[in-house]
Amino acid sequence: LHAQVTIQIARRVRTVVAALTKDPPPRPELLIVDFDAVSPGELFELHAIRHDGWLGRLIGLGNVPDELRASLGIDEVFGEPLVRDSLLDCVAGTRHAVVTVACPIIPPRR
Repeated sequence: LHAQVTIQIARRVRTVVAALTKDPPPRPELLIVDFDAVSPGELFELHAIRHDGWLGRLIGLGNVPDELRASLGIDEVFGEPLVRDSLLDCVAGTRHAVVTVACPIIPPRR
């Protein structure tokens, strides 16, 4: 069973805030933000989503300090380098792309 996902891209934080808090329901339940591309003023503005009652999942990309993660209620952060399919798996609610640790190969006995 696959849920349908609609993607919306916003280039301004005020557009995101309006879509998540002011648009009529149903509202988006997931927000992915490239925090490396957001100015300090926009970060302040982004906090309105939580202040105005949006309770959806927030996923961050880039460098996200712990204080910001806590104040915005960010669920998951992906920094550089991204692991292939890790964001997709996070959105889908799976852990398919979790990094694995290589195990040494033990040579067969002769």
